[in-house]
Amino acid sequence: GVLIDNTPGDIISPNGTGFQSVGTIDLSGKGTGKYGVAVYGGHTFLGSITMLDGSVLNVVGDDSTAVYLSRFTTIDGNMELAGTISQSPSVKGSDQTPTRLIGIDGIINGSISIDPSSTLINVGPSARGVTILGALHPAACTADAALYTAAGQTCPSTSSYGALINSGAVTTVGTL
Repeated sequence: GVLIDNTPGDIISPNGTGFQSVGTIDLSGKGTGKYGVAVYGGHTFLGSITMLDGSVLNVVGDDSTAVYLSRFTTIDGNMELAGTISQSPSVKGSDQTPTRLIGIDGIINGSISIDPSSTLINVGPSARGVTILGALHPAACTADAALYTAAGQTCPSTSSYGALINSGAVTTVGTL
């Protein structure tokens, strides 16, 4: 998977683009506690997380999350989800811990948008689609302008409402 670890401090993505996936991230096979794309560390990631149309994110594993933002961690940017994002348990019929397809435990200063052409599916006992335990706020680049300036960059112009915009379908199937 992809881990954006900002434990040492804030991370400013080059040109404010953030992380973009156009290919395949495949975490198939048995295992537990897997993350397809995770932002972790207690600081701020300045940039967006983008799964482009045609991208594939496949996670197989108990107690796993396909896209995750950890508690006390912030993304200054949007989360744009397109393509195929799927998740299923590694042991069929087991009493594993419920899985979350998209887990937001931190703060997003931006919006989460699910593209109309996307396929998001989570299969397994107590499967969850989108779980937001953190917060969504309007874009706050102006609050972090000093960080961008210190890195020799300017705040990207991001239009955001701080909302979950679901234009597609998120499917959860409770048993396997």
